[in-house]
Amino acid sequence: MSEDLDHTDTRDFDDATRGLVAELDPPAITDGNGRVVWDIESYGFLAQDCPDTAHPGL
Repeated sequence: MSEDLDHTDTRDFDDATRGLVAELDPPAITDGNGRVVWDIESYGFLAQDCPDTAHPGL
């Protein structure tokens, strides 16, 4: 299925980064008590290759 996708079309990536001011450092958002409420690093699994059992367009 992956071969059916147009991997040369980067418009979505271009749109997602347009206007980006800065990346979070540290990559987390905390509440007033210092408790982490959003951890960007928890999405690191998205950088891995898509398993053969999943549709590559997801």
